[in-house]
Amino acid sequence: MHVYGTIYYQDDDKSKLAVVGKLMKKMEERTHGENAWQMADAPKDYLNAMLENIIAFRIEITRILGKSKMSQNRETVDFENVARVLAERGSAHMAARMNQISETREKG
Repeated sequence: MHVYGTIYYQDDDKSKLAVVGKLMKKMEERTHGENAWQMADAPKDYLNAMLENIIAFRIEITRILGKSKMSQNRETVDFENVARVLAERGSAHMAARMNQISETREKG
């Protein structure tokens, strides 16, 4: 993915805490569920030291450029395994797309 636009740096501690808090909450809850670590558990001096080394920013996006990559460069057996695992995990649409690509690879 390539994102084009205007970047705005947010170097005040309040903005950095908000960004880090949002990211940490999402990642910790995903990993640890109800036992997730919370920023409130961290000593203030630790957080302040971390904030000095963080650069927060936001991008006002004007254009996005993406490319589809679905293991086309892999060996056939690897490619087929990816399609099989996708199907097993309930991603039937992606598995079907990979199978279409596989058929094209075999013909070409």
